[in-house]
Amino acid sequence: MVSKIKTFWNLPLSHKWIFIQIATLVPLVQLGIKTVKFKRTFRILQFFQKRRPANPANRLKTVRRYQNYLNLFHKQFPFLGKCLAGSLALWFLLRRKGIETELRFGVKKEDEKLLAHSWIEYRGKLLETQNSYVPFPGSILEEVGRLNK
Repeated sequence: MVSKIKTFWNLPLSHKWIFIQIATLVPLVQLGIKTVKFKRTFRILQFFQKRRPANPANRLKTVRRYQNYLNLFHKQFPFLGKCLAGSLALWFLLRRKGIETELRFGVKKEDEKLLAHSWIEYRGKLLETQNSYVPFPGSILEEVGRLNK
């Protein structure tokens, strides 16, 4: 535990800030999904997103950095948010930086159980290293947006 704290304090300030944002937002999004449901949580996040232009040269690097810190958060605190909360938080944080991503949902069958998962894609590319889920076609968030109109 001490080595993890030491590692955190040795990170650059901008990296600490990314982790703190994720560590704060994922549990809040999880709470929102549980209490006021997905659609309203999504609308609340939309209300608070102020987009800033992103540096085109560093977008992929930024997306990967945020994804890596989300993975680290889930590894260290698996009880503080499911994949949907993490994916929606990541989608929100990247949009605030002016980076468009897609929130995807998929399913797979394992041992006679149907399992669901959510993840983020950037420019149609999967950010996770292992994902055997079959994605639903289209954008779920576009569909939710159409339902809001």
